[in-house]
Amino acid sequence: MKLSKSLTLLLGTAAMFALYGCGSSNRESAIDQQSASFQASAGCISCHSTKVSPVTGALIVDEWKASKHNTGNGASCGDCHKPQGHPNGSVTKNPSNAVCEECHTAATMRTGVAHFGDPADPTKAFYVSSLDRTGGVAQGNMTFPGGNGCQTCHNPHDTTTLMTINQQWAGSAHAATADLPFTEDPWRKQSSGNCGRCHTGSGFRYYVTNAQAVLPKATFGQYTNAREVVGCSACHTDYSWKRISSDPSITSFINFSTPYKRSAGIGKNFPSNVGDTKLCVPCHAGRTGGGDVWAVATLSNASVPSAHYLPAAGLMYMKQGFIDFVPGNTVIGTSTYAKTLLSADDLSGGVTSTHRKLGTTAINGDSHNPAFFVSGNLDSNGPCVVCHMKGGHSLKINASAFDQVCVKCHDSEGGVALTNANFGTIFLEPQKEVFENALKLAAALFESKYNIRVVFDATSGSAGFYDLTLDATGATACKDWTRGGTLTATEARYLLGAAFNVKLLSNDPAAYAHARTYTRRLIYDTIDFLDNKVNDLSVGTTALATQPAVYAKGATAYTDGTLTTLATGTTESMVYLIRWSRTTGAWDAPERP
Repeated sequence: MKLSKSLTLLLGTAAMFALYGCGSSNRESAIDQQSASFQASAGCISCHSTKVSPVTGALIVDEWKASKHNTGNGASCGDCHKPQGHPNGSVTKNPSNAVCEECHTAATMRTGVAHFGDPADPTKAFYVSSLDRTGGVAQGNMTFPGGNGCQTCHNPHDTTTLMTINQQWAGSAHAATADLPFTEDPWRKQSSGNCGRCHTGSGFRYYVTNAQAVLPKATFGQYTNAREVVGCSACHTDYSWKRISSDPSITSFINFSTPYKRSAGIGKNFPSNVGDTKLCVPCHAGRTGGGDVWAVATLSNASVPSAHYLPAAGLMYMKQGFIDFVPGNTVIGTSTYAKTLLSADDLSGGVTSTHRKLGTTAINGDSHNPAFFVSGNLDSNGPCVVCHMKGGHSLKINASAFDQVCVKCHDSEGGVALTNANFGTIFLEPQKEVFENALKLAAALFESKYNIRVVFDATSGSAGFYDLTLDATGATACKDWTRGGTLTATEARYLLGAAFNVKLLSNDPAAYAHARTYTRRLIYDTIDFLDNKVNDLSVGTTALATQPAVYAKGATAYTDGTLTTLATGTTESMVYLIRWSRTTGAWDAPERP
């Protein structure tokens, strides 16, 4: 049966109105159950429902549906893209910051100054680089994202799903807008730019993608109050969260090499097989090494070379310490000093480390837990990422990190089962205490033997050295390492090396975890020189005589090979300082750990 032309037209018109095409006011089934933002966006969705984000690879509609822009009636498609009679009129494809700031003003949503800083306030750094915000600024191998600085950290279609990560980062030290690492100086306007490479996010990104060159001052300071935290664009390509160290589109990312002088035998380069840990190394490798002690020309007028703060990578990869108290080929037990102070990466037969293996395939089959350490378990992205990213962008070694990483090797301590609730108090804090006690022992020897007072900063822990022969109150920095000419040139050099080691270790409050064996040996050799200007394995005796309330030595270290109970008369600090058998719990020889 044939329909008349009129009926066909009528039915066609009805069908057209039933669809939710562009311009329709009824664009979604059960539309009254959707948000007002959804209703306002339905026409756009009808034509663009299959559009895929070129950044995330997800459906844009699905991303937007999950966001507060939809569920909280925040913003419809049209609120941001400004269609002018679309599809025939204009539409804004990539809205600028100004569009975001129509809602996210300085007074609402914690934006404005909180994100972009105040040029008139030198006490606050900002979240987003002004280079990001300006858009289209190309420098060397780096082009800052153009058009919208908000997109540096936020997916414009789904601003909500990753909010937890944004908040974790905002609570981390990388985002501490009022802290000294980001506010102490206008880092981006300094003539050398060397500080800005780590104390600003955009300076870091330039440095690691331009062969360890610094961002030119002409660009670095022109848009900003020069104070900037380490924001998302420092490490990530865009809101896809690809890391610039592993994003195939970033071909110029460096394999970091130490810019400082090192002691003999220490290689310049850090490992290249550590995945995204390569992001962490450049700013946590320190600024000076033990070799800088040898570069000091006038030992009667010299400051301690600054190892700089938080040099975890410099310690973990055994690049930084002053290791020259004893010639490297000197035999110690069944090894040599060199083989006990150089990484296996730099010397065959050198020191290996389970912590360094984490995040690499070298951890596969590790004896600490061979059943767990199989392919696919904690064997990619290097040790920094494996340990510090399991707890999210807070970077903290928290309960989540313990459950996913630490407990795989550290399941008990002193006979007590470790859990994510007690591992801090039972395991980490005691290790921190004995590490700090060892530094205090070294400090006591500096004062009693050389009239140099060591003061550990109450906030950072960093050691300062003060000459008591010049000022009995300890207010004048020590610069004469000859101690008024009473030391030989070699002794003065070693004294400065000892000071360097104490400062280096004090600058990493978690050195005891990042590089336990290396840290113990640096401390031991430092104290071994300080007590009588000769490295003669006398540290145990010196500790007993100098601080008997802290250091005590029973007949053995532990009661037996289970290593659960300290022997009568033995203290934790002594067990940290000198060597003992992990098989029997007895003291071992030589006593150097």
